[in-house]
Amino acid sequence: MICPECQSKTTVVDSRTPGESVSSKIQYLLNHGERLFGWWSDEFRMRRRKCCDCGETFETIEITMRDLEDSYDEVQRDPELGKPWREDDEITEETATM
Repeated sequence: MICPECQSKTTVVDSRTPGESVSSKIQYLLNHGERLFGWWSDEFRMRRRKCCDCGETFETIEITMRDLEDSYDEVQRDPELGKPWREDDEITEETATM
């Protein structure tokens, strides 16, 4: 994975799937994934990554291509399904735990 800030290589700092027993400090990462993709499937992995050069940290979500294609097709049939939050809502550690 490439850093969105400096385009250098990144490493995975944390990786979680729904249903894992996690501390409340890390639970927000899974809640973030639930808000993004949980409306379709609980088969995803959230990863926290860190840039090897600039130190930037960011989260990614990993899903299967089949789930991505199927969920896209579903949204094309019914656009209301793909709106778990408004586009202008910012997801932060505080809002992801709500």
